[in-house]
Amino acid sequence: MMLAERFSRNMGDIVKDLPEGLAGPLHILDPIVETALYVVLALVVLLIGLYALAYWLYNRRRRPETPPKVAVRSRGAIVEAIQEIRSGYAERKHYRTGCHALSSLMKTHIEEKTGLEIEEMTPGEIDLCLKKNAAGYFRQLSYLQFSRHNPKRDEFFDICEKSIQIAKASRRLKK
Repeated sequence: MMLAERFSRNMGDIVKDLPEGLAGPLHILDPIVETALYVVLALVVLLIGLYALAYWLYNRRRRPETPPKVAVRSRGAIVEAIQEIRSGYAERKHYRTGCHALSSLMKTHIEEKTGLEIEEMTPGEIDLCLKKNAAGYFRQLSYLQFSRHNPKRDEFFDICEKSIQIAKASRRLKK
Protein backbone atom coordinates (compact mmCIF):
# COMPACT_ATOMS: atom_id res chain seq x y z
CA MET A 1 0.00 0.00 0.00
CA MET A 2 1.34 3.40 -0.94
CA LEU A 3 1.91 6.14 1.55
CA ALA A 4 -0.64 8.47 -0.07
CA GLU A 5 -3.36 5.82 0.10
CA ARG A 6 -2.53 5.10 3.72
CA PHE A 7 -2.60 8.81 4.54
CA SER A 8 -5.95 9.40 2.77
CA ARG A 9 -7.46 6.36 4.48
CA ASN A 10 -6.23 7.66 7.82
CA MET A 11 -7.66 11.15 7.12
CA GLY A 12 -11.00 9.62 6.26
CA ASP A 13 -11.02 7.77 9.59
CA ILE A 14 -10.10 10.98 11.41
CA VAL A 15 -12.91 12.94 9.74
CA LYS A 16 -15.42 10.22 10.62
CA ASP A 17 -14.33 10.44 14.25
CA LEU A 18 -15.05 14.21 14.45
CA PRO A 19 -18.45 14.95 16.03
CA GLU A 20 -19.34 17.81 13.65
CA GLY A 21 -17.25 16.86 10.61
CA LEU A 22 -15.05 19.38 8.85
CA ALA A 23 -15.84 23.06 9.42
CA GLY A 24 -15.22 26.03 7.08
CA PRO A 25 -12.15 28.25 7.31
CA LEU A 26 -11.51 30.08 10.53
CA HIS A 27 -11.94 33.86 10.10
CA ILE A 28 -9.29 35.82 11.92
CA LEU A 29 -11.10 39.13 11.32
CA ASP A 30 -14.78 39.92 11.36
CA PRO A 31 -16.27 40.10 7.87
CA ILE A 32 -17.01 43.83 8.31
CA VAL A 33 -13.40 44.60 9.27
CA GLU A 34 -12.10 42.44 6.43
CA THR A 35 -14.34 44.27 3.93
CA ALA A 36 -13.20 47.63 5.31
CA LEU A 37 -9.56 46.59 4.86
CA TYR A 38 -10.21 45.63 1.24
CA VAL A 39 -11.91 48.98 0.61
CA VAL A 40 -9.00 50.88 2.20
CA LEU A 41 -6.49 48.86 0.17
CA ALA A 42 -8.43 49.56 -3.03
CA LEU A 43 -8.52 53.30 -2.20
CA VAL A 44 -4.76 53.36 -1.56
CA VAL A 45 -4.09 51.65 -4.90
CA LEU A 46 -6.47 54.08 -6.62
CA LEU A 47 -4.79 57.10 -5.01
CA ILE A 48 -1.34 55.86 -6.02
CA GLY A 49 -2.59 55.41 -9.58
CA LEU A 50 -4.12 58.89 -9.63
CA TYR A 51 -0.93 60.38 -8.20
CA ALA A 52 1.15 58.64 -10.86
CA LEU A 53 -1.18 59.90 -13.59
CA ALA A 54 -1.08 63.47 -12.23
CA TYR A 55 2.72 63.32 -11.95
CA TRP A 56 3.02 62.14 -15.55
CA LEU A 57 0.63 64.80 -16.83
CA TYR A 58 2.39 67.55 -14.88
CA ASN A 59 5.92 66.56 -15.83
CA ARG A 60 5.53 65.62 -19.46
CA ARG A 61 7.26 68.19 -21.56
CA ARG A 62 6.90 69.11 -25.11
CA ARG A 63 10.12 68.98 -26.96
CA PRO A 64 11.00 72.38 -28.29
CA GLU A 65 10.23 72.81 -31.91
CA THR A 66 13.37 72.64 -33.98
CA PRO A 67 13.69 76.01 -35.61
CA PRO A 68 14.19 75.84 -39.36
CA LYS A 69 17.65 76.52 -40.66
CA VAL A 70 17.84 80.10 -41.76
CA ALA A 71 20.25 81.00 -44.49
CA VAL A 72 21.79 84.31 -43.47
CA ARG A 73 24.07 85.97 -45.98
CA SER A 74 25.18 89.22 -44.36
CA ARG A 75 26.41 90.20 -40.93
CA GLY A 76 23.57 92.68 -40.55
CA ALA A 77 20.99 89.99 -41.26
CA ILE A 78 22.46 87.60 -38.69
CA VAL A 79 22.51 90.34 -36.04
CA GLU A 80 18.87 91.15 -36.82
CA ALA A 81 17.95 87.46 -36.60
CA ILE A 82 19.67 87.18 -33.20
CA GLN A 83 17.84 90.28 -31.97
CA GLU A 84 14.53 88.82 -33.18
CA ILE A 85 15.24 85.60 -31.30
CA ARG A 86 16.15 87.58 -28.19
CA SER A 87 13.06 89.77 -28.25
CA GLY A 88 10.60 87.05 -29.32
CA TYR A 89 11.60 84.40 -26.82
CA ALA A 90 12.27 86.86 -24.00
CA GLU A 91 8.78 88.33 -24.40
CA ARG A 92 7.23 84.87 -23.87
CA LYS A 93 9.88 83.91 -21.27
CA HIS A 94 10.84 80.79 -23.26
CA TYR A 95 14.56 81.19 -22.69
CA ARG A 96 15.51 77.53 -23.16
CA THR A 97 13.68 77.32 -26.50
CA GLY A 98 15.34 80.60 -27.46
CA CYS A 99 18.72 79.01 -26.75
CA HIS A 100 17.83 76.14 -29.08
CA ALA A 101 16.86 78.60 -31.83
CA LEU A 102 20.03 80.60 -31.23
CA SER A 103 22.17 77.46 -31.42
CA SER A 104 20.62 76.39 -34.70
CA LEU A 105 21.04 79.86 -36.19
CA MET A 106 24.66 80.23 -35.08
CA LYS A 107 25.64 76.73 -36.19
CA THR A 108 24.11 77.32 -39.61
CA HIS A 109 25.87 80.68 -39.89
CA ILE A 110 29.25 79.26 -38.87
CA GLU A 111 28.80 76.31 -41.24
CA GLU A 112 28.28 78.74 -44.10
CA LYS A 113 31.32 80.81 -43.13
CA THR A 114 33.75 77.97 -42.45
CA GLY A 115 32.45 75.05 -44.50
CA LEU A 116 32.74 72.80 -41.41
CA GLU A 117 29.88 70.53 -40.44
CA ILE A 118 29.28 72.18 -37.09
CA GLU A 119 25.80 70.73 -36.58
CA GLU A 120 27.18 67.23 -35.91
CA MET A 121 29.99 68.36 -33.59
CA THR A 122 30.03 68.52 -29.81
CA PRO A 123 30.72 71.88 -28.16
CA GLY A 124 34.26 70.73 -27.35
CA GLU A 125 34.95 69.78 -30.96
CA ILE A 126 33.59 73.12 -32.15
CA ASP A 127 35.92 74.95 -29.75
CA LEU A 128 38.89 73.02 -31.15
CA CYS A 129 37.97 73.86 -34.74
CA LEU A 130 37.27 77.56 -34.31
CA LYS A 131 39.53 80.37 -33.27
CA LYS A 132 39.54 81.82 -29.77
CA ASN A 133 36.72 84.29 -30.42
CA ALA A 134 34.16 81.46 -30.33
CA ALA A 135 35.87 79.33 -27.70
CA GLY A 136 33.57 78.46 -24.84
CA TYR A 137 30.53 79.99 -26.53
CA PHE A 138 28.97 76.70 -27.63
CA ARG A 139 29.77 75.08 -24.28
CA GLN A 140 27.89 77.84 -22.48
CA LEU A 141 25.04 77.71 -24.97
CA SER A 142 24.82 73.92 -24.63
CA TYR A 143 24.75 74.26 -20.84
CA LEU A 144 21.83 76.69 -21.07
CA GLN A 145 19.98 74.39 -23.49
CA PHE A 146 20.31 71.16 -21.55
CA SER A 147 20.85 72.00 -17.87
CA ARG A 148 18.27 71.02 -15.29
CA HIS A 149 17.27 74.57 -14.46
CA ASN A 150 15.67 76.88 -16.95
CA PRO A 151 17.96 79.69 -18.07
CA LYS A 152 17.36 83.04 -16.43
CA ARG A 153 16.64 86.19 -18.37
CA ASP A 154 20.13 87.61 -17.75
CA GLU A 155 21.81 84.38 -18.89
CA PHE A 156 19.73 84.37 -22.07
CA PHE A 157 20.56 88.02 -22.81
CA ASP A 158 24.28 87.41 -22.13
CA ILE A 159 24.42 84.51 -24.58
CA CYS A 160 22.57 86.63 -27.16
CA GLU A 161 25.19 89.38 -26.76
CA LYS A 162 27.98 86.83 -27.22
CA SER A 163 26.19 85.59 -30.33
CA ILE A 164 26.14 89.10 -31.74
CA GLN A 165 29.86 89.52 -31.00
CA ILE A 166 30.68 86.25 -32.75
CA ALA A 167 28.45 87.16 -35.70
CA LYS A 168 30.19 90.52 -36.06
CA ALA A 169 33.58 88.81 -35.93
CA SER A 170 32.54 86.11 -38.39
CA ARG A 171 34.85 87.44 -41.08
CA ARG A 172 37.75 86.17 -39.00
CA LEU A 173 36.32 82.64 -38.70
CA LYS A 174 38.29 80.27 -40.88
CA LYS A 175 38.60 76.57 -41.36
